[in-house]
Amino acid sequence: MQLPPVLEEPPPPTKPGNRLRIALVVAVVAAVLALVALTVVVLRGDDETQTPPGTTPAAPTTLSTPAATTAAPSTSAAPSGTASPSTTVAPPAEVDTAMVVWPVKASAVRYTDPVAAARGFATDYVGFSAPVVGGFMQGDSRSGEVEVRPRATGPVTTVLVRRLEDGTWWVLGAAAATIRLGAAHTFEGHVTVTIREDGVPAPLGTGYVTGAGDRMGPFDGEVPFARAPVQRYGAILLAEHSAENGQLWQVSVVRVRLTG
Repeated sequence: MQLPPVLEEPPPPTKPGNRLRIALVVAVVAAVLALVALTVVVLRGDDETQTPPGTTPAAPTTLSTPAATTAAPSTSAAPSGTASPSTTVAPPAEVDTAMVVWPVKASAVRYTDPVAAARGFATDYVGFSAPVVGGFMQGDSRSGEVEVRPRATGPVTTVLVRRLEDGTWWVLGAAAATIRLGAAHTFEGHVTVTIREDGVPAPLGTGYVTGAGDRMGPFDGEVPFARAPVQRYGAILLAEHSAENGQLWQVSVVRVRLTG
């Protein structure tokens, strides 16, 4: 079963099977798992919300946030890893986290500082081993950016942060200058793709696509789904790893809604 693209530009011809195709700025899931058809919809926030460059808003949809589980105060992280040192508080108010990648709403991890939120996201969610984290660059009264590098001379991954109604800071996504949803300029054009669900350690799917090695060029690839999702929201991670030692080099993270 194939689903039509959720964006206006049609994707290249697809092959049968449960696959995720990302071509140019089109994000389409064509998956058949026990007769369950799935689509990935790229999400964006209100006018103040910053999104990674190169993403294309999905067609208007009705967003609904899964019911939250309020955990007691602790220093434990979301299921995806061990939290880096940060201020942890119990959530004092209900917040809409449909646009949020990190931290997981059902966890007790909260950040009172935007730089701490970016650092926790970099290490515990995307997997930087020892990132160099810059200062907070404010955008509007509630949001801004924090630059993260794998080392002092490495490329910049810009982490987008926002303070929600509970007064704490959350990560909306990340953007690398040479990796966009649909195009990349990386070593030998290689981009690792990971599809993740909120609060689920095991990825929904992994694979790679090939952009361009000498310029910004479009990529076209397929990522097999290992299973049907159990959560409604997740993210696409598009990453480049160092050719020298394999460590994470830079990454773009785009919030998505999984529907079926």
